[in-house]
Amino acid sequence: MIYGLRLALILLAIAVAAGAFGAHALRDVIDERLFQAWQTGVLYHFLHALGVVAVTLVLNAEWMDPRKGKWVVRFHVAGILLFSGSLYGMALGNAAGVDLSFLGPLTPIGGLSFVAGWMLAAISVSLPVLRD
Repeated sequence: MIYGLRLALILLAIAVAAGAFGAHALRDVIDERLFQAWQTGVLYHFLHALGVVAVTLVLNAEWMDPRKGKWVVRFHVAGILLFSGSLYGMALGNAAGVDLSFLGPLTPIGGLSFVAGWMLAAISVSLPVLRD
């Protein structure tokens, strides 16, 4: 599952860059509501990239079925793309004078993807100390 760890580390680097870009390039260009949306996108991006790290470590310890673990990672990545990506897109569109509000419905779909990933992880994990 090394690809999951590499992917997570790349996602974390992108989250840092997105946070810095928002703070330095967007703060004075977009309205406060969209700036807060950008920041929310960055926060969820970070949290779920860290979630991919955690799932990768759980998989490495063989505490989860690898097939289910790959789906957890996929749900988290899809959530980052849809949830954070839609918020990023709307904010960047506003900064460029382009209305990308049609991306708004993708945000809750990404949120549902995060929930699905965490729920699948919860029902799939099998820690040795908790086995009967």
